[in-house]
Amino acid sequence: MKKIVMSMLITSQLLFSSGMEWKSWNDARALSKKNHKIIMLEVVRDGCHYCENMQRDVFDDKAMSDFIQKRFIGVKINIAHQKMPLDIETSMTPTFYFISEDKKIIKTVPGSWNQEDFKSMLEEIK
Repeated sequence: MKKIVMSMLITSQLLFSSGMEWKSWNDARALSKKNHKIIMLEVVRDGCHYCENMQRDVFDDKAMSDFIQKRFIGVKINIAHQKMPLDIETSMTPTFYFISEDKKIIKTVPGSWNQEDFKSMLEEIK
């Protein structure tokens, strides 16, 4: 039992020690209304190496995740296990949807990006 609890603690520390803090859709909606921030919804799926690259190369970087979180509320949906909000239909992963506080899709961005290009693209979204 102690090994299981210890393993769970280590796993949760690893999950939460990465740079980006992901919110649930419902929490993000509430925060968006309160803080007037755009939701950045990343759509991923199991086994998507492009999704894994984005996580490792972009979202696990503390400086990059801080930059993102100052401007957006991050939500990650795994379409293999979760239903898409707003009846959004998507097949390509990763795909990013930028959603206003009134639930309008401002921009859709498919694909995997390096930090420099992703940051440049994010700076244009208002």
